[in-house]
Amino acid sequence: MIRRPPRSTPKPSSAASDVYKRQLFAYNPFIEAMKNFEINFLINNDSIGQYLSRKNYDGSYSFVTNKIKDGYYQFKTKSLGKFYIDYDTIAPSIVRNKRVDYKKQIQYYIKDKETGIKNYEGKINNQWALFEYEPKLSKIFFNNDTLIKKNKINRIEIKVNDLVGNSTTVTVSYTHLRAHETRGNLVWRLVREKKR
Repeated sequence: MIRRPPRSTPKPSSAASDVYKRQLFAYNPFIEAMKNFEINFLINNDSIGQYLSRKNYDGSYSFVTNKIKDGYYQFKTKSLGKFYIDYDTIAPSIVRNKRVDYKKQIQYYIKDKETGIKNYEGKINNQWALFEYEPKLSKIFFNNDTLIKKNKINRIEIKVNDLVGNSTTVTVSYTHLRAHETRGNLVWRLVREKKR
């Protein structure tokens, strides 16, 4: 077990020194341990959006945890390298795919640039709807079924949460109209779109 101990030195005046105090080095990031080992990372305070991050060997960053127990971030890992406290206050983004054929499928792109997507939920006309997720494309989609009401206003609500609790909700209302006399040839008309 690796434990980051408290420091008794005075508070530094420079931001660089403060960042250094919030880091823990666990040997070499190019090496992976044979078995999981436990790391306890001491925190002085807990702020909104705060989490523990790891700097990878290629310079990228990965979310580790935001779970706190007895004043420590506690987690098990095989990965070595530099661990430090970071902050994510940016909510996920939700973008409607405007090119999709709505008579067959509803699509949204969901992304979170900091910690990543934790979960999402879709509702159609206040009923839970099974939106499938394609992580490589950052896309969720729903194949239209009996939840969609023809010739009436349909309300679609998408909510996305990231790994530290930031959330975004988009509510869209459409009318589902028959465009031509041909069977099944339907179009959607956007009534209103609201994001919070």
